[in-house]
Amino acid sequence: MMYYAASALAWPYFYRYQHHRSLSVLDGLLWVRSYWRKLYYQRLEAGIQEDLSTSQSKRFFLVVLQSSVDSQMRVHSKYNSIEEFMQEVAISFAAHAPQDCQLVFKHHPIDRGYSDYTQTVKRLNQELNLKGRVRYIHDQHLPTLLTHARGVVAVNSTVGFSALDHATPVKVTGKAIYDKEGLTFQGSLDEFWNASLTWQPDLTLHEKFKNYLIANTQLNGSVYKPFPMAAAPGLASQQ
Repeated sequence: MMYYAASALAWPYFYRYQHHRSLSVLDGLLWVRSYWRKLYYQRLEAGIQEDLSTSQSKRFFLVVLQSSVDSQMRVHSKYNSIEEFMQEVAISFAAHAPQDCQLVFKHHPIDRGYSDYTQTVKRLNQELNLKGRVRYIHDQHLPTLLTHARGVVAVNSTVGFSALDHATPVKVTGKAIYDKEGLTFQGSLDEFWNASLTWQPDLTLHEKFKNYLIANTQLNGSVYKPFPMAAAPGLASQQ
């Protein structure tokens, strides 16, 4: 709310600035709805994480959704919408995945107040005769899900890269910097569902690639708080 208030008050000084979302103060009301939905889904989805990490462990595929206005979707993917991505994944899952597995779509937390795919998931279950095998979740503990998932499908989310820390097979359907042979599954999405039983990422390559990215492209900071100059590796030598 502070972010939206500051953006609205500073507009006269930066009136040509274009944001990927509306910066109206009224848009901040969507974050009020996001908070309400968080509480609602917390109650509605109680027990789902325990179920996925016990009786359903290694019997579900996690599909991580991205923000509906994310440039990663608009620029670095072939999809016109999140729903189009969901449709493609569900159709492939219905035709090729093991019958004892579930497909779990996880909503992006930033997008909680803006979009709701409940009806999309219901439609996919019905149209593809999946009999409830497609599930829709929101705020479960992500590292736990990544540990117990048989595989992860992502457009290009960094969650896919995080999944490699858990040695979980990943299939990328968009353009991602970590979508490389040895790190992610390079076959088709149709092949991924069954190949995930035996295919594993190269953890040594993953560690080397991650260290390379940290050393050459990352600075430890954020636009939302002061930049810790002393904590940035190699920064002092560049000054």
